[in-house]
This record gives sequence, structure tokens and C-alpha cells, in this order.
Amino acid sequence: MKYTELIKKINTPIFSLNDLQLEKLTIFPYQLREWSKKGYIIKLKNGIYAFSNQSSEILIEHISFILYQPSYISLEWALANYGLIPE
Repeated sequence: MKYTELIKKINTPIFSLNDLQLEKLTIFPYQLREWSKKGYIIKLKNGIYAFSNQSSEILIEHISFILYQPSYISLEWALANYGLIPE
């Protein structure tokens, strides 16, 4: 499979190996390593990747939820993030 085909099939900026299996895509580990070396994708964790050209669309909160589940955003962080309380 080519990288351009992968972008067309996966429509989220973060994907996992399970997502590839659900879409019935055949991607070999060496392809993921090559794309990572070339800078096309970013390896976040074993089996979890992000498209580097869509990195501006990815929120840090979304990455933290993907990497560590169950996770949550604290009330204090949310209020400070939206400027409702000073830090």
C-alpha cells in the first residue's frame, strides 16, 4: 500500500494498528518504519501513529486520551484553559 492510499482510507489525524485492521488495510511494519523515518507519520506509542501533515489539527487533550485510557480533564485545567480562572 502507498502512503497516499493510506491518507485516503484513514480520515482521522491519529490512527492505530487496530484502525488499519478494521479498514482491512494491509500495511507491513517496515512500511510504517519507512514512513516514520521520512517524516510522513509520527509514532506516538507502539501501534499508535499520527499523520505529520495533520499535526496542527491534533489537540494535546486528544493525544493524552488516546495514549492513556481512562483519562479525563480536570475542572481546574478546563477553567484555566478557557480563561475563567487565573493560573
